[in-house]
Amino acid sequence: MSSGYNNNEDEYDPNNKEQYRQTEVREAITFLIEITPEILKPSNDLNQISQLKEILISINELMQELIITSRNTGIGIYFYNCETIPPLKNLLIPTFNSLFKLNVLNLSNMVKLNDLLTNHEDLTSVFKYKKMKEESELNSILSKMINQLMEKKEFNKRRMIWITNNDQPFQKESTLENLKRTVDDFDGFGFIIDPMFISFNHEKPFKFDKFIDIFSNTNFLKINQGDDDEFGGNKRIKLEDQTSPTLFDKSKQQINYQQPILSNQIKKKILSIRNINRVQFSCPLILSDNGSVGGSLGCNIKGYTLYNHEKIKKSEISLYLKEEDIKKVYIKSNLINEKTQNPINLKEDRNLSIVEKKEESGIFKGFPLGGGDDILLLNREQIEFLRNYTFDHRLQEKSETKDIKKEDLDEVEFPDDIEDQDDNNYILSISYSKAPYLKIIGFRDLNTFNPSYICSTPIFISADLNNGISANNASKQSGGFTNSLKTFASLYRSTLKLQKYIIVIGCIRSNSKPHLYAMYPTQTICSSKSDLKNENNTEDVDDELPQGFLLCKLPWLEDFRALPSNYIQYIEKSTTEEESESSLIDRPLVNEFKNLFKNFEINSYKPRDYPNPSLNYYFNVIKHELLQLPFLPTDKSLQKNDITFRKLVDLKKNLTDDDKSTISKIKERIGELSTNSKNSEPLSTTTSKISSTKNNEITTEEILIAWKNNNLNIFNMNQLKQFKKLNPDIQTAVKKQDMINNISDYLEKNIKKMN
Repeated sequence: MSSGYNNNEDEYDPNNKEQYRQTEVREAITFLIEITPEILKPSNDLNQISQLKEILISINELMQELIITSRNTGIGIYFYNCETIPPLKNLLIPTFNSLFKLNVLNLSNMVKLNDLLTNHEDLTSVFKYKKMKEESELNSILSKMINQLMEKKEFNKRRMIWITNNDQPFQKESTLENLKRTVDDFDGFGFIIDPMFISFNHEKPFKFDKFIDIFSNTNFLKINQGDDDEFGGNKRIKLEDQTSPTLFDKSKQQINYQQPILSNQIKKKILSIRNINRVQFSCPLILSDNGSVGGSLGCNIKGYTLYNHEKIKKSEISLYLKEEDIKKVYIKSNLINEKTQNPINLKEDRNLSIVEKKEESGIFKGFPLGGGDDILLLNREQIEFLRNYTFDHRLQEKSETKDIKKEDLDEVEFPDDIEDQDDNNYILSISYSKAPYLKIIGFRDLNTFNPSYICSTPIFISADLNNGISANNASKQSGGFTNSLKTFASLYRSTLKLQKYIIVIGCIRSNSKPHLYAMYPTQTICSSKSDLKNENNTEDVDDELPQGFLLCKLPWLEDFRALPSNYIQYIEKSTTEEESESSLIDRPLVNEFKNLFKNFEINSYKPRDYPNPSLNYYFNVIKHELLQLPFLPTDKSLQKNDITFRKLVDLKKNLTDDDKSTISKIKERIGELSTNSKNSEPLSTTTSKISSTKNNEITTEEILIAWKNNNLNIFNMNQLKQFKKLNPDIQTAVKKQDMINNISDYLEKNIKKMN
């Protein structure tokens, strides 16, 4: 198996602004629900609630979550095969209605859906089954849905969730041909159809043979088929070769179709829509960079966000009540000159950005230096230069390779695979990689991995099925490594077999510095839930990570810092007094903590189960105000809004007598240690004396003593500036070290005068 790398100069062109453009996911989700007699009947699996009500309740919960995490999402709910009864509105086709059309999440639509569910226990009073006169009307309804999606151009991701329990959508062959053409139009416009087939009961399974015919020209109905979806989907790439030798040969693969769901799976299926895969980066993973052994071997990969922290802008927090509506507070601010107190008017030019307008008005971004007295002003071009040119990733041309004579060879060390031998010269070819890139530099055993060294949130890595070719920029890119999925799958299987993780170096963005990373395989030690069992003794695979790697940022270069001086002095003092580190640790206290913690270990942690309590409370208040629901004092308590606090309360209630006894011993021992530490000598008397005088005025005598001991750095910048004011001949400096050098030069020249 071999892979070739295709060079592409345009992809890394520094003048190509397209590669730096960041796209925000603005997804439009429309629900097209078919009304049938079965969907209106109470279901035993749903505690006598109809399938339709379960669908609408799930959509209501979905909207309440999306307005917190993804407020730019659009939602629209449409029905067909039903009469037009308020609050439904007809859409010019006899049996086609909407509760509300596709629009960005807003409070009025949420109230409309909530009122429908609250005021109508039995939805049959609103939804009356009315079969379409001609089955060709279904084709008109789908065409109308295309128009609804096309009208909302502010969304860059548009899809339709088609929910039905009718497995006989057509009878005539002509209707099938029309439906196939309309479905092809969805695919042609880049819209996605996500069918959701519901079986009414176990005795009557859903037969989706006719839907296979409708979707035969597209991949909407297939699982793990088609192109990689950049924003979402439930598709998982199988990397582990188990039985089939032709696992990656699509021509020989069996096609798997979407399976129908039961009534009790409706909510889980709809709520899974909120899980959107966001691509963080795409780059080549280089296994061998033109070496004599491996040649040019690698694959293209994509990195996906695992989870995000819930955030809200400050401008969105301020709301006020106007009659029965909640309105947003709009704040207007003016720029004022600090010295003249006159307002600064920005130039009104739509072609200029806010930063450019501010620069033309004399407003620049400032960075404090030293103690903050001096400010470094940078314009937009300077800031952009510092951000985009932090590291030189440019390739070195052959004409720039360094010729090394034979007599100088002993002074040069280089690998065998980059050395070209000649009779007279040895040429060392130094090559750089185009950013972004990741290079494999080694492997380590899984049991040597320390999770505490992870510097940032891990990123999920999977193969790029398009081999580096972007659908949005296909004309500008010629691709990367071929057979990326096969290479990536082979690498994944090898790490599982050998129980290794990969060490890589590189940068995941073209304008960033290189860094050290660990590629840790999923579904293995510390990254799998395969050993966990649910109540039915089946594997809990719902939240299992797909097959791939976790890219973990490791400490490197700028992440390392020197130890504090007082800690070093403390260690040196302990060493001189023949006190080992083990003697400084209170072993009985450590053992007591271990005995206590082992009773409260959790097998896994799901971030989504611990939402932000502040955001929850904020939106809970809005919900009660909007729906005119009573908001009791008990609903405002911390325990009611913070899941972490509730867990702690439950944990406290479940403490045994042995646990309480252990906690008492720990408290008693900590009290003894606190008493002993108060009576003990401080770690460093020298440091405490210096810190007590740091903010005081210094005398000439103190400066001279520190200068003779080569210890002027014990004073801060403000104290050094005070001494400079007393001696104006000392040259001005911005950095502390430069100021120390200037004072030292001054003292050397004027030592006799100072005495």
